[in-house]
Amino acid sequence: MLFRSGIAALDTTLRYLLERGGRTVQDVCSSTTWIRFLHRDGTVRYEQEHPYRFSSWNTIYRSLLTLFGPAGYQMGAEVTGFEQAGNRVTVTLSTGDRAESDLLVCADGVASAGRARFQPQATRVYAGYVAWRGTLPEDELSPAALDLLGDALTYQLLPDSHI
Repeated sequence: MLFRSGIAALDTTLRYLLERGGRTVQDVCSSTTWIRFLHRDGTVRYEQEHPYRFSSWNTIYRSLLTLFGPAGYQMGAEVTGFEQAGNRVTVTLSTGDRAESDLLVCADGVASAGRARFQPQATRVYAGYVAWRGTLPEDELSPAALDLLGDALTYQLLPDSHI
């Protein structure tokens, strides 16, 4: 069974894994060929051939863990500061420990300390809509639904929201 959902996997996102980790796109991504918008009744409103690649946080985590090894991860300690010097970054953790690396990934959510540091003027603003998302195993889809959804990033627009 293929899984065609997840986080968008852009070239810049994958560069480290591909260049330094020896991974291929197929190792860490699934893909779709189409982008498709549906009417409320499920018929196609618009479609265009447009390839998208997807990965998952778990796949990226496991790939980085394999690349760095367990000693390269500091779990359960919040990053409280970081300083860059040349091509290296020194991270200070809430435990008081410090770690030096050549890569810092700030994946700490909407209240990101990294974002606050690099873009202090950035503020959170409600976008005016809600984005709904859901997944289910492909074998639970009817053949018609699988044909419609199986190889596409698919949206249905709703008032003040989309799914």
